[in-house]
Amino acid sequence: LYIFNLPKLDRSATESAWFAACSRAGDVIAAPLIEREQLPGWIGKRLKKHGFDTDRDVVEFLCERCEGNLLAAKQEIEKLALLCAPGVVPDEAIQSSVTNVSRFSPFHLVDALYKGDAGRLQRMLDGLRAEGEAPPLILWVLTNELRQVMRAANVTKSGRPPPPARARDLDRLAKKHTPGSLARLNLLAANVDRMVKGVHSNDPWDALLQLGCGIAGIKLAVQMPVTA
Repeated sequence: LYIFNLPKLDRSATESAWFAACSRAGDVIAAPLIEREQLPGWIGKRLKKHGFDTDRDVVEFLCERCEGNLLAAKQEIEKLALLCAPGVVPDEAIQSSVTNVSRFSPFHLVDALYKGDAGRLQRMLDGLRAEGEAPPLILWVLTNELRQVMRAANVTKSGRPPPPARARDLDRLAKKHTPGSLARLNLLAANVDRMVKGVHSNDPWDALLQLGCGIAGIKLAVQMPVTA
């Protein structure tokens, strides 16, 4: 018995000869990823299945605690079903029983960045830090997006063109910036690189949050000085 676990396939792959041969020889099961915007509906259906009211605050709380970890989200809802009677979930029950089991990869930061969600960026960075993720990979993800925004704003022509599906988001984000703001973010990225390497003593995680929010066009109350 052979099992092939593949990433999401585009149309050219699913219409290829090798895919057709595999389909004839066995079963194909599609398991699409649940994106962040689909997560409230996914959690709401499971709460309703256990007889709970799908209160918006409860659903959003579970989304924040379980994002990126659907198995844990399912288990947390089942735990609530054991602890609480059907109906409205008491605030004290959900606050005390639902643990933070969210899981992220550095590449999840991109979605929060384009949605301009500073709170989600902070939660993701906190989670990545707690899991021991290396800052260099996070910095690479953020600077790669910065280069794409700079390209969309015609500040630079270096780098690969973005996928067509991302072009509209990049153009929208580029309109939030000026050549000067992008230059400052580029300097900040260079500073973060020095922090990661130990040349600067500042906390790179604070700077990564500032860089991510800066790319997203979000102004933070406290800004780190940017030096050439």
